[in-house]
Amino acid sequence: MAPTGKNAGKRGPTEKQPKAKVARYLKSQEAQINEGVKSSLLLKGTRCSEIMGNVLKDLRAMKAPAAKLLTKKNEINLFDDSQSI
Repeated sequence: MAPTGKNAGKRGPTEKQPKAKVARYLKSQEAQINEGVKSSLLLKGTRCSEIMGNVLKDLRAMKAPAAKLLTKKNEINLFDDSQSI
């Protein structure tokens, strides 16, 4: 039977609509059609093989404006030998 009188347009206790602030937050957290570009940082160490170096360069070329390839030219390896510190 349909509700009549005072309770005609009201929802039950479990069917409340979210407050406006909560509704705006939930809307901002939804999946978007066009998301922003993700940037990436590619690190090449001193012991990196030539093949792996080429892979990193190729990845950098594919993500050209949003990627940065860093190479380490320093021969100090902190975790291998404590005498060089």
